[in-house]
Amino acid sequence: MIPETSEVKTKRSMSVIFGIGMLLLSIGILSALIYPQRELLISQKWDIHWNAVWFTFGIFTIALLVVALIWSWIMNVTGSKLPLLMHLRIYLVSHLARRLPGTVWYVASRVVLYGQEGIRTRPVVVASGVELLVMMVSGIIISLVFATSIITNYGVGLGWFAVLSIVGIGLLHPKTIRVLLKKTKVEFPQSIQMLQVVQWITAYIVVWVLGGLVLFGVANIVSDIDWMFLPYLIGCWSLVGVVSTSLFFLPSNLGVTEVGLSLLLSKIVPSPIAVVIALLVRLLLVAFEIFWAGIVFILERRRSIISP
Repeated sequence: MIPETSEVKTKRSMSVIFGIGMLLLSIGILSALIYPQRELLISQKWDIHWNAVWFTFGIFTIALLVVALIWSWIMNVTGSKLPLLMHLRIYLVSHLARRLPGTVWYVASRVVLYGQEGIRTRPVVVASGVELLVMMVSGIIISLVFATSIITNYGVGLGWFAVLSIVGIGLLHPKTIRVLLKKTKVEFPQSIQMLQVVQWITAYIVVWVLGGLVLFGVANIVSDIDWMFLPYLIGCWSLVGVVSTSLFFLPSNLGVTEVGLSLLLSKIVPSPIAVVIALLVRLLLVAFEIFWAGIVFILERRRSIISP
């Protein structure tokens, strides 16, 4: 084993300290939202609406299938002709790793899992970068449609979002990707076409809308949210998702989603209920991902036994 240098140890320590700091800050903000109305939280009758649970599970499953298909589509362009079930398993496992403090874990887990199937590191990293840009651009577009009032209320100019969207599309342009591939010495068997990029962005726009429906479903598990608030919830989901995703370069963005959702949801429900909904989103999504990861693993094992 190669001993760690002092520089590596320092970076690791700083990453841990930053992660702990983000966690404590998030706990502090969530506590500040709960404390003034803590009596409401204590006196609240927590009736679980099971219809909303099944609704959330169904919408999440559809969204999961769409994003997994997009990911396998992107990977197929790199020349990785693995079975869809294998792409789905790797996507689910790596997405669970994304829940860990530190945003690089899901890329690292993809590299390891695809490496076990003989896929080189660089194509996986490039594909992950393309996916991230597609996610960001589509999220910004949805935010500009559904979260305009939220953005302007917080004093942020819509122009910044429009510029970011244009920059993202520019980075996803086939010519830009070809330059990136040349610099990273990665060769794709087929060149990425602009039509494919547009299709990926369009598909991810659908995913962001489904995400808003998931948030609507989770909110109705413990509360009663009218359908009239669905556009607002789609805007909340996309805006918080874009902000959280844009912090990928930080050692940790732990708690950003929960704090963001809590602050925005507190505009339509009491603050303590908003915090409960935000935390419930995290717990349910992880539970659903674990469930489907297990199902895909079983199906893949059966497939390998039937067709060794």
